[in-house]
Amino acid sequence: MKKINSEVINNFFLLLNENNINYILIKNIDNELPNNLIDGKDIDILVHLDSKEEFENIMKENNYNILTHPQGNENGWNFGYNMPSCQFWKKNDNSFTLYIDVNFILCCKSLINKTWVPLNEPINNSIWQNKIFDKNNNWWIMDDKNLLLYLIVRCIFDKSNFSDSYIKEIEIRKHYINEIKDKLEITFFKFNSHLQQLIKDSNYNKIINDYITYNKY
Repeated sequence: MKKINSEVINNFFLLLNENNINYILIKNIDNELPNNLIDGKDIDILVHLDSKEEFENIMKENNYNILTHPQGNENGWNFGYNMPSCQFWKKNDNSFTLYIDVNFILCCKSLINKTWVPLNEPINNSIWQNKIFDKNNNWWIMDDKNLLLYLIVRCIFDKSNFSDSYIKEIEIRKHYINEIKDKLEITFFKFNSHLQQLIKDSNYNKIINDYITYNKY
């Protein structure tokens, strides 16, 4: 499979950095970036609402076109609590296809069909307050504690599955599980204690079913 040249990836983040866009690379599963991103796959980033307008202008000025998002308003998806819709951008270049998937508030899928809901406000605030500049790659990332929370949330709400790639990333960070207890509780309520124990025991194959059938609220 064809891979996108790492220089293209690096130049995208350089563009954001040079223009002081407040952003975070949401995840980098299997270390796809910058050297192993398959042509046609996307980069997931979070852009702060304060940088939204400037970000959009910079993308247009640098040969990116905004497309209909596969899971956005135009395809029948709703964004709860007045959350802004996500965006999907494509770099105009005939030699490769690079997509940028953008959210302005970190969110997850609701149990309501085709609906996104934001993670609790203290969680979103914490993500921006604790973001880290990765000097090896010259881009901004989530700190490990917030990333651990997000990986768990994404597996349960967005994917309904703990894939091997996500489990690997969670295992690297699960020693922080007790330190994110409060954030897990405002997301999973009374299920949190059981969830934490399953993760500590690396018992990932039980989590989805136990969450769906949990009745001790």
